[in-house]
Amino acid sequence: MARLLFLLLFTTFLAMGFRYFESATLFEQGLALSSSLLWLIFAFIYPEASKRLCISLLLSTLSLYSYKELLTSAPEYGSLIVISNTWLLLFLMSHSRYQVVRLISQLFAITLTLLATTMLLTALYYGSMDKELVFALLQTNTQEAWEYVGFLADSEATGIIVLCLSLLGLWLFSPRTTHISASLFALLLIAMSAIATTLPASFTGINDSLAHAKQYHFELAKLHEVINKRDSSNYQYSATATSDASLHLLVIGESLSRFHMSSYGYRRNTTPWITESKPIQIEHAYSSHTHTMEVLTLALTQSNQYNQLDYFQSASLIDVLNQAGFQTAWISNQISAGEWDNHTSALAYESDYVRFINTNVGKSDFTRKPDMALVSELESYLSTQDLNQNHFIVLHMMGSHIAYCDRIKGVPNSLSPASNYLYSSKQNDCYDETVAYADKVLEKAFNLVSKTPHFSSMTFFSDHGEEVFEKLGHDARRFKETMAEIPFLVWTASEHAELKSNQDRVFTNDLLFEYVLGLTQVESSLREDAFDLGSADYELDEHSAKTMHATVAIQSLPLYQAQTALADKNLMAHRVNTVGAMDDAKHQGFKQIEVDLIFDEKSGKLMLGHGQKTLSGQSLEEYLAFENGQFEALWFDVKNLDQNNLEDVVEQLETLDSRYQIKPRTLVETSSTSLQIAKLSSLGWKMSYYLPTQLSQQLQQANEAEITDYAKGLFLQLKGQKMRSLSFDISLLSFVEESLKKAVVEPLELEMNTWTSFKASDLDLEAKLVRAGANKDFKHVIVIHNTRFRL
Repeated sequence: MARLLFLLLFTTFLAMGFRYFESATLFEQGLALSSSLLWLIFAFIYPEASKRLCISLLLSTLSLYSYKELLTSAPEYGSLIVISNTWLLLFLMSHSRYQVVRLISQLFAITLTLLATTMLLTALYYGSMDKELVFALLQTNTQEAWEYVGFLADSEATGIIVLCLSLLGLWLFSPRTTHISASLFALLLIAMSAIATTLPASFTGINDSLAHAKQYHFELAKLHEVINKRDSSNYQYSATATSDASLHLLVIGESLSRFHMSSYGYRRNTTPWITESKPIQIEHAYSSHTHTMEVLTLALTQSNQYNQLDYFQSASLIDVLNQAGFQTAWISNQISAGEWDNHTSALAYESDYVRFINTNVGKSDFTRKPDMALVSELESYLSTQDLNQNHFIVLHMMGSHIAYCDRIKGVPNSLSPASNYLYSSKQNDCYDETVAYADKVLEKAFNLVSKTPHFSSMTFFSDHGEEVFEKLGHDARRFKETMAEIPFLVWTASEHAELKSNQDRVFTNDLLFEYVLGLTQVESSLREDAFDLGSADYELDEHSAKTMHATVAIQSLPLYQAQTALADKNLMAHRVNTVGAMDDAKHQGFKQIEVDLIFDEKSGKLMLGHGQKTLSGQSLEEYLAFENGQFEALWFDVKNLDQNNLEDVVEQLETLDSRYQIKPRTLVETSSTSLQIAKLSSLGWKMSYYLPTQLSQQLQQANEAEITDYAKGLFLQLKGQKMRSLSFDISLLSFVEESLKKAVVEPLELEMNTWTSFKASDLDLEAKLVRAGANKDFKHVIVIHNTRFRL
């Protein structure tokens, strides 16, 4: 039975190998085939060991697949041959008559299986081992690594771990009924493996990863050298403070998307203090990248995306302020794996005072302090300082860093549960609680520094955003607009008219250097007012702004694509059935929205949803309370309106109109053919008949007389219903123009409305609308808007 199972597995293994090696050279194919045939030979020579051989083949397949998925971007034939031969060699060693050899085989089997399992999980959740991932791993300490594992652990990962460990257990503990003496076979395997390592591209994936690691450490050492030079050299720039006494606090958040802040319009009350304190709020702030190191090495130096200066050779913000006579301090809740752990730590250590509040620097810290501890540290620091001097202080928060729940351990929840109809139940409560907690930290920090004798400003921004709803985090390889959308807030002791006038301008946080120099009134030859958000000469706009280290233009993001497409057009957002989708439509510039409604017999209410399976749980009454007159036009697609529920629907619509005055701006669509629908029309509701989309197919074989009869019947129906509009899919336009326009539309003076499958963010939306004929004769044209909350 074991041999039969082995043969089945071997056949599958061989078939997979043929597909992978089909582009290999004849020599590589021959070497791979020879290695594979050894498995078959062993199965017949050692039938009593078939069970262990079978398990060895499965573990070999696991190792091969894991290596290929994580470390190979191109075929590595030699690497895979070596891995296969290694497991076959371990099989031979496990049946050795010498206990020490068997023990060595067990240790290697355990190591290889655990390594393969880790590689498979890494590949599954993070993708291949490219430069971005290597740098991220080098910047992550043990505790953060465990947090990522905990965040990503799910049933799939658990299943993989259980399966791999089970195979390993079977390999280790299956009985050995015979000893195998196969020195020649062992030498052959070793020789074949040695030859395989000489093949082109063997273990390239491992070599590339090591090269990336070497590059990372080289760059860090290079920055260390630059810092040492700053301590002993005179720089060729000037920096002079024009103020005698001031205190500026810069608070750097972590992974905080402005979408999740109620001050920016989020429907959960996550930032009550920020909203109440009314800071200067930059509405269109973006990060220069989605990873902390890549962001702060630009934000805290003269280098930015637009001047393309090498940040290793650029002056740092802290150094310039030091030379201008400021007392600088850096208080951080970020983990430091060593004095020169990463580029941010290197820049932090230029400050006069540096404090990392995680006591176990460079080690796993299970008792990490919450961000509120930063304020206590700040208070202690201020108590030792002469506040009649110029001060610039940085607080670097742990903020909303994964794992979200760990950021708020021991902190009472402050948010009420979110209904499904807000964000389709995609919200992460722990993440939103971190935002609410950051609001409290900022409040306490502001209350502290604003009472100092010469308080001047407090600025808060996040290094980058986070894609929470789609569980993407801030992985640059899976870039989403929300990963770069950040808050930028400023509280000042005096009026800053220029800064306030620029609050609706686009800003990228790599320009923090110029902003701070302007805010602190430091005169320097390094300043560029065109990049200073607080200057009347600020020039950056959505056409020139960039993110992802200048590889992505801000105007290419879906938001700006939609806003450009919607300019001066009367387009309507499709299926806006949740509050989150409504907010997205508003944010993108839509002035009109379409809503699907179903009359629910149980509750006796009109409910949001396209069908019974997609009901949001929100009534139209609740929805309108959120909408609150934001849109110029509403389209209610009532899916099941008929003569049986007509009276209830009429009563509800009339009641809602008395509260929200929706009748003048609402189109009510129905597919009902009942003449009783005229009651709604008589009450002043603009009614539209839903022309069945399948109509063109139904009448495809109809002759001219049959189409004429249909048009006459439709004319009488719509006239009896007192319809004022006809709505249909754009695919029916030709049929409507040829068969219904003169017979029905023009005699009844009907408005026409249509819906399309085009996206508002399509680069060629205008051209698509023209080609489809949706750019003419329509009162409303529906397009699909970008939202994560579609039901």
